[in-house]
Amino acid sequence: MDYKNRNFELTDEQVNDLMRYAPAFSQESSENIKTRFYSKTTNKRNYVSIRKIVIAAVLTASILSISVLAYAGILDLSRIYKLVFGDNGEYISQYGTILDGGNESNGIKLDLISTIKDDTKLLVFFTLTDLTESSRLGERMEIRDWHLDQGHGGNCSLVGFDEDTQTASFMITSIGASTNKMASLTIKSFLESLEFKSNLEEKEINITSLLSEHNAKTIPFRKVRGNGISGGFSPESKYNYRDGSLNKLNMLLQDELSIPLSWIDYAVITNMGFVDNEFHIQTKRKSDSFSDVMSIDLVDEHGNVAFESETSIGYGDHEYISMTGRSAYDEFIFQNIHSVSQLEGLTMSIGVAEYGAYHTGEWKADFKVPDKMSKLVLPVNRTLIISGQETYVEDMTVSPLGISITYKSNNLPPHELEMRDRAFVTYKDGTVTNMQFVSIGAFDDTQTLEFSNPVLQLEQIAAININGSEIALE
Repeated sequence: MDYKNRNFELTDEQVNDLMRYAPAFSQESSENIKTRFYSKTTNKRNYVSIRKIVIAAVLTASILSISVLAYAGILDLSRIYKLVFGDNGEYISQYGTILDGGNESNGIKLDLISTIKDDTKLLVFFTLTDLTESSRLGERMEIRDWHLDQGHGGNCSLVGFDEDTQTASFMITSIGASTNKMASLTIKSFLESLEFKSNLEEKEINITSLLSEHNAKTIPFRKVRGNGISGGFSPESKYNYRDGSLNKLNMLLQDELSIPLSWIDYAVITNMGFVDNEFHIQTKRKSDSFSDVMSIDLVDEHGNVAFESETSIGYGDHEYISMTGRSAYDEFIFQNIHSVSQLEGLTMSIGVAEYGAYHTGEWKADFKVPDKMSKLVLPVNRTLIISGQETYVEDMTVSPLGISITYKSNNLPPHELEMRDRAFVTYKDGTVTNMQFVSIGAFDDTQTLEFSNPVLQLEQIAAININGSEIALE
């Protein structure tokens, strides 16, 4: 499984093309830039009260992943929004709130830039600038050890880096932050680089021969879950957090084996075998390593993937878990492999995440969460098809950043959801926009279907189509 291809990264050619439009910067003009942008921004309060929508799934930063910001501490936000949101940059700028704040630590300065808020998401833009000549920032840097005390989770994404000014620009997407309350952003460390590598075939490990000499022991999932659990679940996985299926799962006993891997030296295979009629492979990363195994596929002699693991579960304390988000152990489960005969002639193909050096500091900034941007609450009051299931929906919420539909949970496991939902927005001039599917999040007894990208101009919307069902605006 090629994890690198799952990133929304620009090619060098695309980056260079976008950078041609980055505005020039000087310290003398910084305050003028801020003043010009502030005159364009207004806080909108035209919104309708509905029940609180909270989603537990972390929204990816796809809204900004196709753009590169202009850099250097103080940014011309109106031009940035045009780069980020294309032709809708001027439209979305009316909902932006400019921010001040930040500090310097370990020779690196944090500057808050801007924020945008809708019903479910808070977008926060900030920069880090290296004031020394040590070049610690870069286009592959990663921040995991951060905290925003508003919301229920989120994602911090690097959206660009300027070599000349040694300035990296980031966006945080936070879920469920409260309007008009003070928020504090704290960053304690960052990694210089993150690179994904895939298709690393381990041809020296004969799986069937190893299994003929090894009978793996097992341990209940509940005995390892207290050590901090992370998980990766494909749509085909029959395990998930919501329905209790994980609590019934058995795992491989730790450290029954210690098999080195030919491509890497920072992780080993610590067990392998069948658990409840499913094939499991367990890996463990070394205590002094940031890097880790991210995926394992089983491939034939030509490198073609025969089986992908539908589920991966990480657990166990690790010295660098706060910086990488990775635990000590990872267990990869192949739910469609039930016998050794299915493994004949197959080898492991490994995908890894490799990190550079890390740096620590105490970067902090406080700001006030702005008002929510304008939104529409559209009555639906009928049954729609969502993820292949008939689902009763009372209403949907539409903001310039996307569409949210909250409904009573059907408690289906992920592998039974089709995840093929489509949304189209028709404007009054007849133009039809295809929205990007983002996620289906779960919280308590509700689920929320989210679409975003591109920006929606609320005043021009005539109708919204969800999986073939049209809801017209009156």
